[in-house]
Amino acid sequence: MLSGPWIDGRWHAGGVERAIVHPWTGASASRIADATEAQIEAALTAAEHARAGLAKTAPAERAAWLYAAADAVHHERDAFADDLLREGGKPITLARAEVQRGVETLRAAAVAAAQQSEPDPRTRLGPPGAILRRPAGVAAAITPFNFPLNLVLHKVGPALAAGCPVVVKPAPETPTAALRLGALLVGCGVPSAAVAVLPGDREVAARLVCDPRVRVVSFTGSAVGGRAVASAALGKRVVLELGGVAHAVLLEGTSMHEAAAKLAIGAFAHAGQSCISTQHIHVPRRSLGAFVDALVAAARTHTPLGDPADPATRCAGVQRTTDADRIRRWIAEAVDGGAMKACGDPGEGVRIPPHVLVEPPWTCAIGDHEVFGPVVAVHGYDDLGEALNRLRASQWGLQASLFGPDRAALDAIADTLDVGGVVFQDATARRVDAWPYGGDRGSGLGREGPAFAVDDYLTWQTRLDATTA
Repeated sequence: MLSGPWIDGRWHAGGVERAIVHPWTGASASRIADATEAQIEAALTAAEHARAGLAKTAPAERAAWLYAAADAVHHERDAFADDLLREGGKPITLARAEVQRGVETLRAAAVAAAQQSEPDPRTRLGPPGAILRRPAGVAAAITPFNFPLNLVLHKVGPALAAGCPVVVKPAPETPTAALRLGALLVGCGVPSAAVAVLPGDREVAARLVCDPRVRVVSFTGSAVGGRAVASAALGKRVVLELGGVAHAVLLEGTSMHEAAAKLAIGAFAHAGQSCISTQHIHVPRRSLGAFVDALVAAARTHTPLGDPADPATRCAGVQRTTDADRIRRWIAEAVDGGAMKACGDPGEGVRIPPHVLVEPPWTCAIGDHEVFGPVVAVHGYDDLGEALNRLRASQWGLQASLFGPDRAALDAIADTLDVGGVVFQDATARRVDAWPYGGDRGSGLGREGPAFAVDDYLTWQTRLDATTA
Protein backbone atom coordinates (compact mmCIF):
# COMPACT_ATOMS: atom_id res chain seq x y z
CA MET A 1 0.00 0.00 0.00
CA LEU A 2 1.45 3.37 -1.05
CA SER A 3 -1.54 5.66 -0.74
CA GLY A 4 -1.25 7.50 2.56
CA PRO A 5 1.22 8.84 5.12
CA TRP A 6 3.97 6.60 6.48
CA ILE A 7 4.22 7.20 10.23
CA ASP A 8 5.90 5.17 12.98
CA GLY A 9 6.39 2.09 10.85
CA ARG A 10 2.98 1.75 9.23
CA TRP A 11 0.71 3.17 6.56
CA HIS A 12 -2.14 5.46 7.55
CA ALA A 13 -5.37 6.07 5.68
CA GLY A 14 -4.78 9.80 5.42
CA GLY A 15 -7.34 12.50 4.79
CA VAL A 16 -8.66 13.72 1.47
CA GLU A 17 -7.64 11.40 -1.35
CA ARG A 18 -6.54 12.90 -4.64
CA ALA A 19 -5.49 11.62 -8.03
CA ILE A 20 -2.03 12.13 -9.47
CA VAL A 21 -1.97 12.27 -13.26
CA HIS A 22 0.88 11.22 -15.54
CA PRO A 23 1.97 14.59 -17.04
CA TRP A 24 2.65 13.17 -20.50
CA THR A 25 -0.32 10.84 -21.01
CA GLY A 26 -2.92 12.40 -18.73
CA ALA A 27 -3.70 8.91 -17.39
CA SER A 28 -4.14 8.24 -13.69
CA ALA A 29 -0.75 7.53 -12.13
CA SER A 30 -1.73 6.97 -8.50
CA ARG A 31 -4.09 8.03 -5.75
CA ILE A 32 -2.68 9.63 -2.62
CA ALA A 33 -4.32 10.46 0.70
CA ASP A 34 -2.73 13.58 2.16
CA ALA A 35 -1.73 13.82 5.81
CA THR A 36 -4.26 15.24 8.24
CA GLU A 37 -3.45 17.61 11.08
CA ALA A 38 -3.69 14.70 13.52
CA GLN A 39 -1.26 12.67 11.43
CA ILE A 40 1.24 15.53 11.27
CA GLU A 41 1.07 15.70 15.05
CA ALA A 42 1.49 11.93 15.31
CA ALA A 43 4.59 12.01 13.09
CA LEU A 44 6.17 14.83 15.08
CA THR A 45 5.37 13.17 18.40
CA ALA A 46 6.88 9.89 17.25
CA ALA A 47 9.99 11.65 15.92
CA GLU A 48 10.48 13.55 19.18
CA HIS A 49 10.12 10.31 21.16
CA ALA A 50 12.68 8.65 18.89
CA ARG A 51 15.16 11.47 19.29
CA ALA A 52 17.01 10.34 22.43
CA GLY A 53 17.27 6.71 21.44
CA LEU A 54 18.46 7.49 17.92
CA ALA A 55 21.11 9.86 19.28
CA LYS A 56 22.55 7.02 21.35
CA THR A 57 22.96 4.61 18.44
CA ALA A 58 26.51 3.92 17.42
CA PRO A 59 27.72 5.58 14.20
CA ALA A 60 28.57 2.15 12.83
CA GLU A 61 24.97 1.04 13.32
CA ARG A 62 23.63 4.05 11.45
CA ALA A 63 26.11 3.37 8.67
CA ALA A 64 24.88 -0.21 8.47
CA TRP A 65 21.27 0.98 8.02
CA LEU A 66 22.30 3.29 5.20
CA TYR A 67 24.43 0.70 3.41
CA ALA A 68 21.52 -1.74 3.65
CA ALA A 69 19.16 0.92 2.30
CA ALA A 70 21.49 1.55 -0.66
CA ASP A 71 21.35 -2.14 -1.52
CA ALA A 72 17.56 -2.19 -1.08
CA VAL A 73 17.02 0.81 -3.36
CA HIS A 74 19.21 -0.85 -5.96
CA HIS A 75 17.14 -4.02 -5.63
CA GLU A 76 13.90 -2.04 -6.10
CA ARG A 77 15.35 0.23 -8.77
CA ASP A 78 12.72 -0.61 -11.37
CA ALA A 79 9.84 0.24 -9.01
CA PHE A 80 11.44 3.55 -8.05
CA ALA A 81 12.16 4.45 -11.69
CA ASP A 82 8.54 3.66 -12.57
CA ASP A 83 7.37 6.03 -9.79
CA LEU A 84 9.47 8.82 -11.30
CA LEU A 85 8.18 8.12 -14.80
CA ARG A 86 4.48 7.88 -13.92
CA GLU A 87 4.15 10.78 -11.49
CA GLY A 88 6.86 13.13 -12.73
CA GLY A 89 6.89 12.34 -16.43
CA LYS A 90 10.65 11.91 -16.13
CA PRO A 91 12.17 10.14 -19.16
CA ILE A 92 12.81 6.57 -18.12
CA THR A 93 16.53 6.72 -18.87
CA LEU A 94 16.88 9.78 -16.63
CA ALA A 95 14.67 8.14 -14.00
CA ARG A 96 16.93 5.10 -13.88
CA ALA A 97 19.96 7.38 -13.62
CA GLU A 98 18.36 9.22 -10.70
CA VAL A 99 17.75 5.97 -8.84
CA GLN A 100 21.39 4.97 -9.31
CA ARG A 101 22.45 8.38 -8.04
CA GLY A 102 20.21 7.78 -5.03
CA VAL A 103 22.08 4.56 -4.30
CA GLU A 104 25.38 6.46 -4.36
CA THR A 105 23.94 9.20 -2.15
CA LEU A 106 22.95 6.61 0.45
CA ARG A 107 26.43 5.08 0.35
CA ALA A 108 27.98 8.52 0.82
CA ALA A 109 25.66 9.07 3.78
CA ALA A 110 26.79 5.73 5.25
CA VAL A 111 30.41 6.86 5.02
CA ALA A 112 29.46 10.14 6.71
CA ALA A 113 27.74 8.20 9.51
CA ALA A 114 30.77 5.99 10.12
CA GLN A 115 33.02 9.04 10.30
CA GLN A 116 31.09 10.40 13.28
CA SER A 117 33.09 8.02 15.48
CA GLU A 118 36.37 9.69 14.51
CA PRO A 119 37.59 12.45 16.85
CA ASP A 120 37.76 15.95 15.43
CA PRO A 121 41.39 17.17 15.67
CA ARG A 122 40.16 20.51 17.02
CA THR A 123 38.94 18.80 20.19
CA ARG A 124 42.56 18.43 21.34
CA LEU A 125 42.91 22.18 21.77
CA GLY A 126 42.47 23.89 25.11
CA PRO A 127 42.14 22.76 28.74
CA PRO A 128 40.83 19.41 30.04
CA GLY A 129 37.26 18.60 29.22
CA ALA A 130 35.36 17.45 26.17
CA ILE A 131 33.99 18.88 22.94
CA LEU A 132 31.12 16.80 21.64
CA ARG A 133 29.14 16.70 18.43
CA ARG A 134 25.53 15.84 19.15
CA PRO A 135 22.47 15.28 16.92
CA ALA A 136 20.54 18.54 16.62
CA GLY A 137 17.09 16.93 16.91
CA VAL A 138 14.09 16.37 14.68
CA ALA A 139 14.62 17.40 11.05
CA ALA A 140 12.03 18.39 8.45
CA ALA A 141 12.84 17.66 4.80
CA ILE A 142 10.79 19.52 2.18
CA THR A 143 11.47 18.42 -1.37
CA PRO A 144 10.47 19.33 -4.97
CA PHE A 145 8.98 17.32 -7.83
CA ASN A 146 11.89 17.25 -10.25
CA PHE A 147 14.11 14.75 -8.37
CA PRO A 148 11.60 12.89 -6.18
CA LEU A 149 14.06 10.30 -4.88
CA ASN A 150 17.59 11.67 -4.92
CA LEU A 151 16.74 15.04 -3.39
CA VAL A 152 14.85 13.26 -0.60
CA LEU A 153 17.93 11.12 0.03
CA HIS A 154 20.17 14.20 0.15
CA LYS A 155 18.22 15.19 3.25
CA VAL A 156 17.22 11.88 4.82
CA GLY A 157 20.70 10.36 4.42
CA PRO A 158 22.67 13.04 6.32
CA ALA A 159 19.93 13.39 8.95
CA LEU A 160 20.03 9.69 9.80
CA ALA A 161 23.84 9.66 9.55
CA ALA A 162 23.88 12.34 12.25
CA GLY A 163 21.32 10.54 14.41
CA CYS A 164 18.36 12.84 13.76
CA PRO A 165 14.79 11.65 13.21
CA VAL A 166 13.41 13.05 9.95
CA VAL A 167 9.94 13.93 8.70
CA VAL A 168 9.69 14.22 4.91
CA LYS A 169 7.17 16.37 3.07
CA PRO A 170 7.53 15.40 -0.61
CA ALA A 171 6.21 17.43 -3.52
CA PRO A 172 2.43 17.04 -3.99
CA GLU A 173 2.95 15.86 -7.57
CA THR A 174 5.52 13.12 -6.87
CA PRO A 175 5.11 11.58 -3.38
CA THR A 176 5.24 7.86 -4.11
CA ALA A 177 9.03 7.45 -4.31
CA ALA A 178 9.40 9.09 -0.88
CA LEU A 179 6.63 6.91 0.57
CA ARG A 180 8.28 3.79 -0.83
CA LEU A 181 11.58 4.95 0.64
CA GLY A 182 10.09 5.44 4.11
CA ALA A 183 8.99 1.82 4.31
CA LEU A 184 12.27 0.63 2.83
CA LEU A 185 14.35 2.47 5.45
CA VAL A 186 12.42 0.93 8.34
CA GLY A 187 12.86 -2.46 6.71
CA CYS A 188 16.62 -1.84 6.72
CA GLY A 189 16.75 -1.29 10.48
CA VAL A 190 16.00 2.41 10.93
CA PRO A 191 13.79 2.76 14.05
CA SER A 192 10.18 3.01 12.95
CA ALA A 193 9.54 6.34 14.70
CA ALA A 194 12.66 7.92 13.21
CA VAL A 195 11.32 8.40 9.68
CA ALA A 196 7.93 9.65 8.51
CA VAL A 197 6.64 10.70 5.09
CA LEU A 198 3.70 13.10 4.94
CA PRO A 199 2.19 13.75 1.50
CA GLY A 200 0.34 17.02 1.18
CA ASP A 201 0.53 20.64 0.12
CA ARG A 202 2.28 23.69 1.52
CA GLU A 203 0.15 23.68 4.68
CA VAL A 204 1.86 20.45 5.74
CA ALA A 205 5.25 22.06 5.11
CA ALA A 206 4.27 25.18 7.05
CA ARG A 207 3.17 23.08 10.00
CA LEU A 208 6.54 21.30 10.10
CA VAL A 209 8.57 24.47 9.69
CA CYS A 210 6.81 26.24 12.55
CA ASP A 211 6.68 23.37 15.06
CA PRO A 212 9.10 23.92 17.98
CA ARG A 213 10.09 20.23 18.03
CA VAL A 214 11.66 20.59 14.60
CA ARG A 215 15.24 21.79 15.03
CA VAL A 216 16.51 21.54 11.45
CA VAL A 217 14.66 22.50 8.25
CA SER A 218 16.11 21.49 4.88
CA PHE A 219 14.17 22.90 1.93
CA THR A 220 14.69 22.54 -1.81
CA GLY A 221 12.41 24.58 -4.04
CA SER A 222 11.70 28.06 -5.33
CA ALA A 223 13.29 31.24 -4.02
CA VAL A 224 9.84 32.48 -2.99
CA GLY A 225 9.23 29.31 -1.00
CA GLY A 226 12.72 29.48 0.50
CA ARG A 227 12.21 33.01 1.77
CA ALA A 228 8.94 31.96 3.39
CA VAL A 229 10.65 29.00 5.06
CA ALA A 230 13.54 31.13 6.32
CA SER A 231 11.12 33.67 7.79
CA ALA A 232 8.97 31.05 9.52
CA ALA A 233 11.90 28.98 10.80
CA LEU A 234 13.55 31.62 12.98
CA GLY A 235 15.61 29.97 15.69
CA LYS A 236 16.09 26.75 13.74
CA ARG A 237 18.90 25.54 11.55
CA VAL A 238 17.89 26.16 7.95
CA VAL A 239 19.36 24.78 4.73
CA LEU A 240 17.96 26.27 1.53
CA GLU A 241 18.71 24.83 -1.90
CA LEU A 242 16.90 27.24 -4.20
CA GLY A 243 16.83 28.14 -7.86
CA GLY A 244 19.33 29.35 -10.35
CA VAL A 245 19.82 30.90 -13.76
CA ALA A 246 22.89 29.07 -15.00
CA HIS A 247 25.25 30.62 -17.55
CA ALA A 248 27.76 28.87 -19.80
CA VAL A 249 30.62 30.90 -21.30
CA LEU A 250 32.56 29.65 -24.32
CA LEU A 251 36.01 31.13 -24.79
CA GLU A 252 37.88 31.49 -28.08
CA GLY A 253 39.29 28.17 -29.19
CA THR A 254 36.34 26.12 -27.93
CA SER A 255 35.05 23.38 -30.23
CA MET A 256 31.60 24.78 -30.93
CA HIS A 257 30.12 21.49 -32.11
CA GLU A 258 31.35 19.55 -29.08
CA ALA A 259 30.10 22.26 -26.73
CA ALA A 260 26.73 22.42 -28.49
CA ALA A 261 26.16 18.68 -28.06
CA LYS A 262 26.83 18.91 -24.32
CA LEU A 263 24.82 22.10 -23.84
CA ALA A 264 21.76 20.69 -25.62
CA ILE A 265 21.61 17.97 -22.97
CA GLY A 266 22.31 20.50 -20.23
CA ALA A 267 19.52 22.79 -21.37
CA PHE A 268 16.80 20.35 -22.40
CA ALA A 269 17.16 17.13 -20.37
CA HIS A 270 13.99 16.57 -18.30
CA ALA A 271 12.54 19.56 -20.19
CA GLY A 272 14.95 21.90 -18.43
CA GLN A 273 13.34 21.18 -15.05
CA SER A 274 16.52 21.45 -13.01
CA CYS A 275 17.85 24.41 -11.08
CA ILE A 276 21.22 23.95 -12.81
CA SER A 277 19.77 23.59 -16.30
CA THR A 278 21.73 25.80 -18.71
CA GLN A 279 19.68 28.93 -19.43
CA HIS A 280 22.19 31.34 -21.01
CA ILE A 281 25.10 30.59 -23.34
CA HIS A 282 27.70 33.21 -24.26
CA VAL A 283 29.84 32.66 -27.37
CA PRO A 284 32.31 34.84 -29.29
CA ARG A 285 30.26 36.90 -31.74
CA ARG A 286 32.14 35.68 -34.79
CA SER A 287 31.14 32.11 -33.85
CA LEU A 288 27.50 32.92 -32.97
CA GLY A 289 25.89 31.70 -36.19
CA ALA A 290 27.87 28.47 -36.35
CA PHE A 291 27.20 27.72 -32.69
CA VAL A 292 23.46 28.33 -32.99
CA ASP A 293 23.29 26.02 -36.00
CA ALA A 294 25.19 23.34 -34.08
CA LEU A 295 22.99 23.76 -30.99
CA VAL A 296 19.77 23.48 -33.00
CA ALA A 297 21.09 20.37 -34.75
CA ALA A 298 22.10 18.87 -31.39
CA ALA A 299 18.68 19.62 -29.90
CA ARG A 300 16.96 17.89 -32.81
CA THR A 301 19.33 14.92 -32.65
CA HIS A 302 19.87 14.41 -28.92
CA THR A 303 16.89 16.00 -27.16
CA PRO A 304 13.80 16.05 -29.37
CA LEU A 305 10.50 16.11 -27.53
CA GLY A 306 9.41 12.52 -27.00
CA ASP A 307 7.52 9.94 -24.99
CA PRO A 308 9.20 9.59 -21.57
CA ALA A 309 8.67 5.81 -21.67
CA ASP A 310 11.02 5.60 -24.68
CA PRO A 311 14.62 4.94 -23.51
CA ALA A 312 15.86 7.29 -26.24
CA THR A 313 13.94 10.28 -24.87
CA ARG A 314 15.69 12.95 -22.82
CA CYS A 315 13.14 15.77 -23.13
CA ALA A 316 9.46 15.12 -22.40
CA GLY A 317 6.74 17.41 -21.09
CA VAL A 318 6.93 19.81 -18.15
CA GLN A 319 5.21 18.83 -14.92
CA ARG A 320 2.49 21.48 -14.63
CA THR A 321 0.16 23.14 -17.10
CA THR A 322 0.56 26.41 -15.20
CA ASP A 323 4.31 26.27 -15.82
CA ALA A 324 3.76 25.42 -19.48
CA ASP A 325 1.54 28.50 -19.87
CA ARG A 326 4.12 30.70 -18.13
CA ILE A 327 6.97 29.35 -20.27
CA ARG A 328 5.05 30.14 -23.45
CA ARG A 329 4.38 33.68 -22.21
CA TRP A 330 8.05 34.21 -21.46
CA ILE A 331 9.08 32.92 -24.88
CA ALA A 332 6.59 35.25 -26.57
CA GLU A 333 7.85 38.19 -24.52
CA ALA A 334 11.43 37.47 -25.55
CA VAL A 335 10.52 37.18 -29.24
CA ASP A 336 8.43 40.34 -29.08
CA GLY A 337 11.46 42.05 -27.55
CA GLY A 338 13.66 41.14 -30.52
CA ALA A 339 14.93 37.62 -29.90
CA MET A 340 15.24 35.32 -32.90
CA LYS A 341 13.66 31.89 -32.36
CA ALA A 342 16.12 29.46 -33.92
CA CYS A 343 13.99 26.43 -33.08
CA GLY A 344 10.88 25.54 -31.12
CA ASP A 345 7.12 25.66 -31.60
CA PRO A 346 4.42 26.21 -28.97
CA GLY A 347 3.44 22.56 -28.67
CA GLU A 348 0.31 21.54 -26.79
CA GLY A 349 -0.48 21.28 -23.11
CA VAL A 350 2.63 20.39 -21.12
CA ARG A 351 4.45 19.27 -24.29
CA ILE A 352 6.85 22.08 -25.15
CA PRO A 353 9.71 21.18 -27.52
CA PRO A 354 13.22 22.60 -27.02
CA HIS A 355 13.52 26.31 -27.78
CA VAL A 356 16.71 28.13 -28.77
CA LEU A 357 16.38 31.92 -28.56
CA VAL A 358 19.11 34.12 -29.98
CA GLU A 359 19.94 37.36 -28.16
CA PRO A 360 16.72 38.05 -26.22
CA PRO A 361 16.77 41.35 -24.35
CA TRP A 362 18.15 41.09 -20.83
CA THR A 363 15.15 43.01 -19.54
CA CYS A 364 12.71 40.21 -20.41
CA ALA A 365 11.73 37.57 -17.85
CA ILE A 366 14.15 35.03 -19.29
CA GLY A 367 16.99 37.45 -18.60
CA ASP A 368 17.33 36.71 -14.89
CA HIS A 369 14.32 34.65 -13.83
CA GLU A 370 14.46 30.88 -13.73
CA VAL A 371 12.61 29.42 -16.72
CA PHE A 372 12.54 25.83 -15.43
CA GLY A 373 11.59 24.73 -18.90
CA PRO A 374 13.14 23.66 -22.25
CA VAL A 375 14.43 27.11 -23.21
CA VAL A 376 17.98 28.36 -23.68
CA ALA A 377 19.18 31.82 -24.76
CA VAL A 378 22.35 32.29 -26.81
CA HIS A 379 24.27 35.59 -26.78
CA GLY A 380 27.21 36.75 -28.84
CA TYR A 381 29.93 38.77 -27.13
CA ASP A 382 32.64 41.05 -28.46
CA ASP A 383 34.40 41.32 -25.13
CA LEU A 384 34.74 38.39 -22.72
CA GLY A 385 34.49 40.72 -19.76
CA GLU A 386 31.06 41.81 -20.97
CA ALA A 387 29.79 38.22 -20.91
CA LEU A 388 31.30 37.50 -17.49
CA ASN A 389 29.78 40.67 -16.07
CA ARG A 390 26.34 39.43 -17.15
CA LEU A 391 26.93 36.28 -15.16
CA ARG A 392 28.25 38.20 -12.14
CA ALA A 393 25.32 40.61 -12.19
CA SER A 394 22.78 37.81 -11.79
CA GLN A 395 20.78 37.61 -8.57
CA TRP A 396 21.58 33.87 -8.56
CA GLY A 397 24.75 32.07 -7.51
CA LEU A 398 24.26 28.36 -8.01
CA GLN A 399 26.32 27.04 -10.91
CA ALA A 400 28.11 28.09 -14.10
CA SER A 401 30.16 26.39 -16.78
CA LEU A 402 33.22 27.47 -18.74
CA PHE A 403 34.57 26.07 -22.01
CA GLY A 404 38.01 26.78 -23.42
CA PRO A 405 41.39 25.27 -24.32
CA ASP A 406 43.39 26.85 -21.47
CA ARG A 407 42.64 25.34 -18.04
CA ALA A 408 44.65 28.02 -16.24
CA ALA A 409 42.51 30.70 -17.87
CA LEU A 410 39.34 28.89 -16.83
CA ASP A 411 40.55 28.62 -13.23
CA ALA A 412 41.37 32.33 -13.21
CA ILE A 413 37.83 33.15 -14.35
CA ALA A 414 36.30 30.75 -11.84
CA ASP A 415 38.14 32.60 -9.07
CA THR A 416 36.07 35.69 -9.90
CA LEU A 417 32.64 33.99 -9.89
CA ASP A 418 30.45 33.96 -6.77
CA VAL A 419 28.72 30.67 -7.52
CA GLY A 420 28.58 27.39 -5.64
CA GLY A 421 29.98 25.32 -8.50
CA VAL A 422 31.82 25.77 -11.78
CA VAL A 423 31.87 23.03 -14.43
CA PHE A 424 34.69 23.00 -16.96
CA GLN A 425 34.13 21.70 -20.51
CA ASP A 426 30.53 20.61 -19.92
CA ALA A 427 27.08 22.00 -19.31
CA THR A 428 26.04 23.48 -15.99
CA ALA A 429 23.71 20.55 -15.23
CA ARG A 430 26.39 18.38 -13.64
CA ARG A 431 26.47 17.43 -9.97
CA VAL A 432 28.66 15.03 -8.01
CA ASP A 433 26.39 13.75 -5.25
CA ALA A 434 29.21 13.18 -2.75
CA TRP A 435 30.55 16.74 -3.18
CA PRO A 436 29.22 19.93 -1.57
CA TYR A 437 26.40 21.40 -3.64
CA GLY A 438 24.45 24.62 -3.24
CA GLY A 439 24.57 28.30 -4.00
CA ASP A 440 24.90 31.80 -2.67
CA ARG A 441 22.83 34.97 -2.92
CA GLY A 442 19.38 34.12 -4.30
CA SER A 443 20.32 30.48 -4.79
CA GLY A 444 20.26 29.49 -1.17
CA LEU A 445 22.04 28.87 2.09
CA GLY A 446 24.24 25.93 3.06
CA ARG A 447 25.44 22.93 1.11
CA GLU A 448 24.19 19.43 0.35
CA GLY A 449 26.35 16.36 -0.21
CA PRO A 450 26.17 13.89 2.70
CA ALA A 451 29.69 14.33 4.12
CA PHE A 452 29.15 18.10 4.21
CA ALA A 453 25.42 18.30 4.92
CA VAL A 454 25.77 16.11 8.02
CA ASP A 455 27.21 19.13 9.83
CA ASP A 456 23.84 20.87 9.57
CA TYR A 457 22.28 18.10 11.64
CA LEU A 458 24.91 18.20 14.40
CA THR A 459 25.54 20.67 17.21
CA TRP A 460 28.61 21.26 19.33
CA GLN A 461 28.58 20.98 23.10
CA THR A 462 31.60 21.86 25.24
CA ARG A 463 32.19 20.30 28.68
CA LEU A 464 34.87 22.14 30.56
CA ASP A 465 36.21 20.44 33.70
CA ALA A 466 36.78 23.48 35.89
CA THR A 467 38.46 21.45 38.66
CA THR A 468 41.47 20.78 36.44
CA ALA A 469 41.32 23.72 34.04
